[in-house]
Amino acid sequence: MLGLIIGGSGSGKSAIAETLIVSYGASHRYYIATMSASDAESQRRIARHRRMRDGKGFETLECPTDLATAVPDAAGDILLECLSNLVANEMFLAGESRENTICKVMGGIDALCRNNDHVIIVTNNVFEDGISYPRETEAYIACLGELNRRLAEAADLVIEAQAGIPTALKGELPSCLQNQAYVKEKNGMILIIGGAYQGKLAWTCRKWALDPDGPEIWNGADGMPSESDWLRIRVVNGLHQIIRGILDDEQAMALLKEKLLNVSAVPGRIVLTDELGCGLVPISTEERKWRENTGRFCEALAKEADEVYRVSCGLAQKLQ
Repeated sequence: MLGLIIGGSGSGKSAIAETLIVSYGASHRYYIATMSASDAESQRRIARHRRMRDGKGFETLECPTDLATAVPDAAGDILLECLSNLVANEMFLAGESRENTICKVMGGIDALCRNNDHVIIVTNNVFEDGISYPRETEAYIACLGELNRRLAEAADLVIEAQAGIPTALKGELPSCLQNQAYVKEKNGMILIIGGAYQGKLAWTCRKWALDPDGPEIWNGADGMPSESDWLRIRVVNGLHQIIRGILDDEQAMALLKEKLLNVSAVPGRIVLTDELGCGLVPISTEERKWRENTGRFCEALAKEADEVYRVSCGLAQKLQ
């Protein structure tokens, strides 16, 4: 069985993949790690993923390149994380061409599938930021896109992760990933995500009969609301902008989450945010932190929300 989990940065795809692979109950469970610990930030990410896997029975196999060499001796279940790092390492560390990279990666995955019961591959959505890149980077994006398409065609199960919520694009969503794993006690809050300029606020105002210029709507560009503001705010439009302004203030981040989840003063609070994670990793450390923290924050909110919607082209899909 081959499964593909795709999502942007901070989308919850790793947790979804781990939940899925653990549910199969194999006696041998392998985690093929493709990230190269080249700097402090990479080491921090690796440490975070190790904490997530702790106690789940994984044997870790380090494999930044040459996936075919990572086939374990004893058959079991495989979680490969992630394809985007593996492709980058092949093209930029090993110096492989796009064509050779595709051949090597597909050959390695074929070998894993022949020798193991379940193979789950985590991959990144880096295709939606609309930015033009140098030729080498565009070649990387094209290579990853082609591999994602090939794997999705071959896979039995394809899942997209958004704010920690899994949506089956191919196959049936396994019971271990259905709502009970992601929804805790409901508190009346509604989360709405989507790309920039997709009509999130207009759709929200139509659905709940709100005035887009009314005092109950807070513009995230104005920063963190005051105590008195929270008493009147029904809609927070632009959560990602608030987060950017308090990125390095842990107390303020905790307070923001507390206020958003406390809907006793204003029942049915609605939170709108841009999706930031579906693009290449930014060069700026601050931009990377903003993107990742916004994704993690939204994942935490989605676990508590009554309803979660994704708006694209002015149309909404209910995720939860």
